[in-house]
Amino acid sequence: MPRDASTTRDRLLDAAAHEFAERGVWNASLIEITRRAGQGNRAALRYHFGTREDVLCAVLERHVEFLAQREGELLAK
Repeated sequence: MPRDASTTRDRLLDAAAHEFAERGVWNASLIEITRRAGQGNRAALRYHFGTREDVLCAVLERHVEFLAQREGELLAK
């Protein structure tokens, strides 16, 4: 049975967030991200997202609501 694409995508985003946080966006290894996500297919990241920048945008999109809320709180202070 094939893996659910949304599960694979979520795992890749989780792994990318950790890798970006640990190594920085430009030093993060895309191969390491796929490994952390449990993917045997090294092209999975590019298939789901495209470029490194697209992966970063997808990671940030997950947190937009929280970031906007937090920004509002900080501006209110």
